[in-house]
Amino acid sequence: MEHITFNGHMVAIMVLMEAPTIMVGLLLMTVFEKNKNEKSVATKKVLHHSLTNGSVLLIIGLLASEAQAK
Repeated sequence: MEHITFNGHMVAIMVLMEAPTIMVGLLLMTVFEKNKNEKSVATKKVLHHSLTNGSVLLIIGLLASEAQAK
């Protein structure tokens, strides 16, 4: 059996890809919105939440502390 050590960097990158995915979803939602007269979701609030949600901030903090520890 091979003794290969794995780091959590790929998991962190996958979590960081969450924010752009939310932004693209928001963009598609606003572009293809059928009824423009209805009050839609506030774009600024959704973008703010997608960049500052718990999982993204946690991973950024963990990556920053790991980089500082080295």
